Amino acid sequence: MCSNINKKKEVLRERYKKIRKSLNKKELFKASLDICHKIYKTLKPFKFKSIMLYYPLSGEINVKPLFYYFKRKQRFFPRTLKSLLLPIKVKNLKHLKRGKFKIFEPSKNFAKMLIPDIVIVPGLVFDKKGYRLGFGKGYYDKFLKDFMFKVGLALKENFVNELPHDSFDKNVDLIFVKEEKNVNKRYIKRFYYFRCWRRRWSCRKFK
Repeated sequence: MCSNINKKKEVLRERYKKIRKSLNKKELFKASLDICHKIYKTLKPFKFKSIMLYYPLSGEINVKPLFYYFKRKQRFFPRTLKSLLLPIKVKNLKHLKRGKFKIFEPSKNFAKMLIPDIVIVPGLVFDKKGYRLGFGKGYYDKFLKDFMFKVGLALKENFVNELPHDSFDKNVDLIFVKEEKNVNKRYIKRFYYFRCWRRRWSCRKFK
């Protein structure tokens, strides 16, 4: 059963890698700005302290604008260490250096590891239940925990009804899709109760 699921995943990975390569760069840039603005407007009312971003690969939604939108928050980027993903606090994007898999990540000189409240999770494709397919290395599935609020980003080209998944696959709590005009309030309320229950922080209820 597990091998069958893995085969399906590999087929889908190859398909969505090709789709990613075919995306128009200008349209992707515009979509990235729109999604980042939507994320900022949605999360701004909540008093979270930290957020983890990622450095975009070619064809990936660019979340670097969020680094400047949330300049008063603690901002993290992932750093790979063997089979682990480490959240490292970053104050300036110039401190990112090309690392493993040719992805820009924090350098050792500026390494300060903490646990972020919100994690922006990259993926080749997402489904409506929040499951995702990455490149198959399992870094994020090992890293993501229940007490983190996980956010996925997708275009209409890489957002589907359902993906094959295993018991160890982690789904995100909220997905922003470019073609959706509004974010589902049910998930925003979930964010509110999630935060108050897990951390007991003061939150402002989404209206």
